[in-house]
Amino acid sequence: MTKPSMEEGLRPQVASELGRSSCITIVPKGGRSESSVAEDGGSRRSQSRNNSSVSVTSSLVKGTTRVCFRMSDVVVSLLVLLPLTIAFWRGIWQIMDHYSVEYSVDPWLSMGLGNGIPLLLYWAQEPLKRHVHPRKMNFVFFYVTTRLLLLLHAFGSVNQWRGLWVLLDNETGLGYHSAITSLLVGIVVAIPLKVFGNVLAVPLVVGVDEATSVHDCQLRYKSPVSFIRAVVP
Repeated sequence: MTKPSMEEGLRPQVASELGRSSCITIVPKGGRSESSVAEDGGSRRSQSRNNSSVSVTSSLVKGTTRVCFRMSDVVVSLLVLLPLTIAFWRGIWQIMDHYSVEYSVDPWLSMGLGNGIPLLLYWAQEPLKRHVHPRKMNFVFFYVTTRLLLLLHAFGSVNQWRGLWVLLDNETGLGYHSAITSLLVGIVVAIPLKVFGNVLAVPLVVGVDEATSVHDCQLRYKSPVSFIRAVVP
């Protein structure tokens, strides 16, 4: 009778120990344990919640910034740009009131200046854009020249408004019927021509002075000066 070897004697003891132990997990080759999978799932959910909170915070910040920017833009347009524009128009208007009445040329002086100045500047627009350029002259001289041209054009624009306004007052009167007729004609004719947006002004329409070229006169059909010169001899 042979004696059992040492290894055979230890097998029952090892098996018993393995059966009683609860902290040993057998993991297949190349697989992952259940505890590892659970930990990864929890970390992913936590990261997803963090990303969602960051996204919500970023959206709130962007929305608040956009609202503040728009409100500041409206405030500047209403409290700064509108009073400055009205002050300029009122000054030109009253100066022309004084001289037109003194020399008895009302409203024809304003009509002549209001139509002659914009027409002249528009006709000379292309040569001015070629020669009055910051690359061809000192920038200070260029800036002063372009602002003077813009001032001249604005002077003509105010006179154009004033001349026609006073002419309508003189010819149609200042009563209720004259006001209604003028309003209806402006609406009924302008809307089909798709030019009704021109009734808007500051603060609804705001322009910014460009420092790279002279003032560009825009027409209804955006036709260049060269085209008009070719059509009108």
